Amino acid sequence: MNINEKDFLKYLGDYLIGTGGLWTLDEAERGVDCLHSTREKMVNVSALKKNKYFKELMKDFNLAKKYGRSDKDEVCEYLHDYGQIYKKYYEELLKTPPNELLLWKKLKSPLTYQGSKFRLLDKILPFFPNKINVFYDVFCGSGVVGTTVYDRSNLIILNDVNEPIINILKQIIFHPLKLCKEIEKNITLYDLRKTKKTDSKEFQEKYKNNYLNFRKTVNENVDKYSKENIAILNYILHLFSFNGLIRFNQKSKFNASYGFSTARGKKTVLTLLKEYHETLDTSKIILSNKDFRKLDADKLNENDFLYFDPPYLNTTAVYNENRLTGWNENDEIELLNFLEKLDRRGIKWGMSNSLRGKCGTHNERLKEWSKNFTTHYFDKQYQAFGQSNKNNIEVYITNYEKEKNNGSTN
Repeated sequence: MNINEKDFLKYLGDYLIGTGGLWTLDEAERGVDCLHSTREKMVNVSALKKNKYFKELMKDFNLAKKYGRSDKDEVCEYLHDYGQIYKKYYEELLKTPPNELLLWKKLKSPLTYQGSKFRLLDKILPFFPNKINVFYDVFCGSGVVGTTVYDRSNLIILNDVNEPIINILKQIIFHPLKLCKEIEKNITLYDLRKTKKTDSKEFQEKYKNNYLNFRKTVNENVDKYSKENIAILNYILHLFSFNGLIRFNQKSKFNASYGFSTARGKKTVLTLLKEYHETLDTSKIILSNKDFRKLDADKLNENDFLYFDPPYLNTTAVYNENRLTGWNENDEIELLNFLEKLDRRGIKWGMSNSLRGKCGTHNERLKEWSKNFTTHYFDKQYQAFGQSNKNNIEVYITNYEKEKNNGSTN
């Protein structure tokens, strides 16, 4: 929890439900500063919006923003009038220990990746250990989970067997400002842009061909350009590919088709990259390109935590296809055996998976295996890459127990 949020709770507790509940002018000054500085963080916490006292709380956030540090008397009077509402809100807030969703700062990854857990973060994060020495994201994909827990861990290791993905993440995490410049330069150089279905056929074909020519140039130089340059160009390609897909063939060549209006806008991407630059402490992040079977479990201890988000055996996705990497029953069996090995050594781990895919296909082996551990069930009904997941049974399986906050536990 950062200092502003600590102060925020302290002010609520000490000054609003304390003796009299009326702030002195000095206390009001500190309170206004705190409310102002935490307003944006609090308003983005979706769970708080459901709280019946949240709208009243937001009135004071807005008041603090409006008056700044000028009219202390009016701010004091206003806060005093809502003292009892604050008291109820504060007491209810404390009924949800450890108030998990206030403790995590979620960073949306600049990398679009099928299977990303961004929309499930609010559900799985409350089950993570409170303190982690080394956090190992074994199938990191877009890196969204690791970049969320980096301030709760001493060290973050983002690992993925897909080398082109790791090379792209290196540019996003360690060189985001340079990547921003390269995006703007290459978009201009190759005349890349999104098109809409309402655009003329000639207009659509022009920019589709521009994309295909750009892709051809990149793929023809995979063995000539440096890994850094290829990663940058692959990242730009994914900005204009179908659904933002990142897909490579066996020769590590990008082969996703043009995406028309489905790609992210340049402005959005540049904003996300700059947020990474301003937020992440990169000294705590290590990138790794290994198959999970090559991880050295003997170097781990009980203070470390491994998060697994493998390809789902009962779903159809890019990462299941037999291109650069794939996933089959043998991979699944070896992963489950590896998790059992970690459990025997007392190493904490958590795994996201699916017991039933969106097409109704069940993973009976996983269902039976999971009975030996703790399974949390989530309702994952949303559109992903234009397809509904309403039939999916999304689970988070752990070899440890923690007081539940979200989801149900079996």
